[in-house]
Amino acid sequence: MNVAIRRAQPSDIDVCAGITYEAFKDISDRHLFPTDFPTQDFSTEIISLFIESPVFFAS
Repeated sequence: MNVAIRRAQPSDIDVCAGITYEAFKDISDRHLFPTDFPTQDFSTEIISLFIESPVFFAS
């Protein structure tokens, strides 16, 4: 299996936000503390800021 790592694109925002939301929710639920990403919409806003920012490097 070949794996290619590339820079995140604006078209990746929804998928990345969903992964972020579910991952943080799962961890928070398991440990019974509030999540850093309380809603899918909030996660989408934050991830879009990261992906669209010219100063944030995510490769």
